[in-house]
Amino acid sequence: MKAEGRNIEAIECYRKAIEVNPKYAYVYSNLGNSLKAEGRNIEAIECYRKAIEINPNYAYVYSNLGNSLRE
Repeated sequence: MKAEGRNIEAIECYRKAIEVNPKYAYVYSNLGNSLKAEGRNIEAIECYRKAIEINPNYAYVYSNLGNSLRE
């Protein structure tokens, strides 16, 4: 399976996980990473911001957000 296919599969899984628990910042961060890998930077930024909204102490996601905003 190509990497792109795995990212699409991951995106679907992360979206399902968010349906189950919409307050899980880690899932939003990972969803953002998969979206970014697919070239969907605007959506990734939205996910990173949601992760920060849920958990403002989640330092790793600030780095992801900053990198996405630079592009």
